[in-house]
Amino acid sequence: ELERDFPGCPVMNRGFGGATFDDCVRLFHRLVRPYAPRVIILYAGDNDLVHGGKPAQLLDHLKQFLELVNQHLPSSLLAVISIKPSPAYWNNLTTITETNALIRDLMSGLDKVAFLDVFEKMLRPDGSCRPELFHGDGIHMAPAGYAVWKEVVWSYLTGEGAGFQRERHKWFSPLLRREMELLLIGRAGRRVLVFPTLYGTPYQYEELGMVEALRDRLEG
Repeated sequence: ELERDFPGCPVMNRGFGGATFDDCVRLFHRLVRPYAPRVIILYAGDNDLVHGGKPAQLLDHLKQFLELVNQHLPSSLLAVISIKPSPAYWNNLTTITETNALIRDLMSGLDKVAFLDVFEKMLRPDGSCRPELFHGDGIHMAPAGYAVWKEVVWSYLTGEGAGFQRERHKWFSPLLRREMELLLIGRAGRRVLVFPTLYGTPYQYEELGMVEALRDRLEG
């Protein structure tokens, strides 16, 4: 339901079950690099800690991931979601908190990166997990849990992660008898109308990197 949750954004789900930070580094050239995304939303860490990983090790893997992004996708933005609290992993709470603090500190000193904190939003006022956010196993999130994440991620994508105004418009053409679509990028300046190729989508030139190449002008 990723496309429904983030309307107007050309999103791609590259997550997989059991993923660790180490996997994200090792599989970077398959999972991320071929798509040259404008924004990378990264979540990992649960499985690392469950299998005995230490906070410092997770931080090292994240640094390696950052190096790959800077080397191969220097214009991409990166947002890292905090490790969530889980009822089933409550005994790992201290380690989770320590790891999140390390990640937050790393992110705060870097450009084009952000730390998206979902941890506090998933707790009750007394500091315990909100049970309605999880399925019965106490690990995997229920729709209510993903709703919390969606709010945090959407706020980033439409704010810091956007960098420029981006609007999608649709209307029905009675002459062509089909739905038309227009992607509007930017707020001011000289207007430029770009048509996709015959079988292209309105997102064609964005996906090919044209928008990214014009990022400085669009943000200005």
